[in-house]
Amino acid sequence: MPRIPDYRALGEPGSLRSGRAVVSAGDVNSSAIGRGLEKLGGTLAVIGEAEQKEQDSLDVIKADAYHAKYLSEAKRGFDTDPNYKDYDLKFTPLASAITQDAGSRIRNPQKRIEWMQHATARNRSFREAILDRGTNLARQEKEVELEDALKSFGSVYADASADDNRRTQTLADMDAAVTVAERSGLLEPRRGQAVREKYVDAAVTSDAERRMYDTGTALLDELQDPASPRYARLSPERRHALITRAKTAQSEVVQ
Repeated sequence: MPRIPDYRALGEPGSLRSGRAVVSAGDVNSSAIGRGLEKLGGTLAVIGEAEQKEQDSLDVIKADAYHAKYLSEAKRGFDTDPNYKDYDLKFTPLASAITQDAGSRIRNPQKRIEWMQHATARNRSFREAILDRGTNLARQEKEVELEDALKSFGSVYADASADDNRRTQTLADMDAAVTVAERSGLLEPRRGQAVREKYVDAAVTSDAERRMYDTGTALLDELQDPASPRYARLSPERRHALITRAKTAQSEVVQ
């Protein structure tokens, strides 16, 4: 029966025979593993940074949408508010509260500060629009007061007992009132011309219409005389229209 050789017959391992030391698993160079872990940590950091940027962006978007929505709603409230003198007192604290509430939705402090600059600019734009509306309301109110004054002048001019001097002075006062409104900026030049036509020229026209059936040919004579002080301010077109109507009226009286 053959004999199985034991370990002594197999000889020594080649590594021992050659004189080299045996390298164990514990002696494997750990630098490669360290570099791998370091790379993995860097990758995770990049992923974490990307997620943070996404979250910051989403926070800013949500805050900005909230700010724009409620600021617009606040502005619409002023569209029906006639008390224009208090617009600034009302809007400033309201816009501040909306801005702070919107900014609290941004968790990153630095991003919140950056967004606040944008929000402040938007607040300023809305405030200017609201104050402009208040200015327009104030102008309209003053225009109404001006037109009421011109109506009063018109009734003085239309008084049948007024003489030519009084009518001339009344027209001058009306024209001066419109001129003051133009110079103060209350009326733009085009608007001033429209107001003159509506009240000053209309007063002269109404006076002529009132006299059509009462003065015989005297009205026609004055209308046809370019130097007539009573109707000197009328445009050629309006004067011609009155002359035609006066002739018709006189024809009816004769008939």
